[in-house]
Amino acid sequence: MIERRASILSDKGKTEKPKPCPISTPTLSKKSDQSFDPYDYGKEDGIGLLGASVHLMRSTIGSGILMMPYAMKNLGCLTGTILIIFVGLLYYHNLHILVSTEYHLCKLFKVKRLSLVGVTKKSFQLAPYPINKFGSLVIFLIYLYLSIPTAPATYLIVISSNIRLMANFFDVELDNTWVITAIIVPFTLFCQMRRILKILVPFSSISNIFTFVMAGVLIACSIIYRKADVSANVIGDLYFIPKGFAMFILSVRCTGIILPVKNSMKNPKRFSGLTGSINVAGLSIIFIYYSFALICYLNYGEEVHENILTNLPSKNYVSFVTYLLYTSALAVTYILAFFICFDCFWSSQLESYLKDGLFKTILESTVRTAINVVAYFLAVYVPQISLIAAMAGTLGIIIEIALPAFLQMLVQLREKQKSCITILKDLFIIAISGVLFCMSTARCIRDVIKLYSD
Repeated sequence: MIERRASILSDKGKTEKPKPCPISTPTLSKKSDQSFDPYDYGKEDGIGLLGASVHLMRSTIGSGILMMPYAMKNLGCLTGTILIIFVGLLYYHNLHILVSTEYHLCKLFKVKRLSLVGVTKKSFQLAPYPINKFGSLVIFLIYLYLSIPTAPATYLIVISSNIRLMANFFDVELDNTWVITAIIVPFTLFCQMRRILKILVPFSSISNIFTFVMAGVLIACSIIYRKADVSANVIGDLYFIPKGFAMFILSVRCTGIILPVKNSMKNPKRFSGLTGSINVAGLSIIFIYYSFALICYLNYGEEVHENILTNLPSKNYVSFVTYLLYTSALAVTYILAFFICFDCFWSSQLESYLKDGLFKTILESTVRTAINVVAYFLAVYVPQISLIAAMAGTLGIIIEIALPAFLQMLVQLREKQKSCITILKDLFIIAISGVLFCMSTARCIRDVIKLYSD
């Protein structure tokens, strides 16, 4: 299959001796190829700069923000500040790398747009032998990372915690496992509906308002109920850095939607400019996450919990309303997160290979149910949102940080005018990612052992 594609891409009439690499590199020798600009298409009914920025922020600010004060407590004010700013800038710089690589490949292969998987496939087609043989493995890791329902699992944990806190308002104690079991049933039924996303459109906007209300209440309560003897560490546990790195990566991840958002714009050229959507959304998100984490930690001190919502005063009407509103928001977000996993696994992998009929309908329903079941078991048997986030974020270090730099390096190595600075920068990012991946993996394994040994 790969050799057939290579023969199509190679110039007609030319005969070459067999090379170790079975992939022929497309060239841009013709003037018509040089003038092709994949970003000239635009969309009259597409979204603008502000709309693209809002979409990126909406897909990023979720339950992950609840863990940031906890991360700040473990890291300390100074270490946490450096880590959040460094990781944030590195992450959004990598989004620029991904968009730049996509643009270069689109121009090289004369296509208007590519997805993350498409960029990966095209980049590995340009890779020398035997590196190009690992393309399928990398694509599998991408699908695995995007299809594991870690986000729905964290939402289940937070929703369960909110329900139990609301029950405590009426002096009722509820078991965590039974609460998760009770809420997973209606979620699974709702996720069977094919047109549920269209119904949820207005509720999605309302859920974003509820999320900002929740953040505002938390900050206000941390200031109002601040204790006089609260102290904050400047430098905390340095061994927490890999885990904090992975947690932040999972909290802000949007690599899977960055290219679809760009492709839906009126003017895609403005997406990655100096004042483009990546920078506007990225700087805003870094500021929101950092300020929220720092303010809550400085006011709550060492009493900061893993889920900052549990720091709200108990049996308080404001707290009760906050739990209720945010639970409603997370119910909508859960279904949206489910469809990201479902679309990645079903639409991209299985649907095109099956014919319409009863078997396809049953299999689709089975996949929908299985995703919810996996989320359920993650929430029940790993009931710590920071640990789930760290486990998923550890794989995210490879997909979100190392992969864009590696793909750009593959493309750069096949260029006649190579940029040594770009290649060295990519190698530096890959090296940092490799070290942090190993350290975060070791930390997660230790935490899992500790969880079950206790």
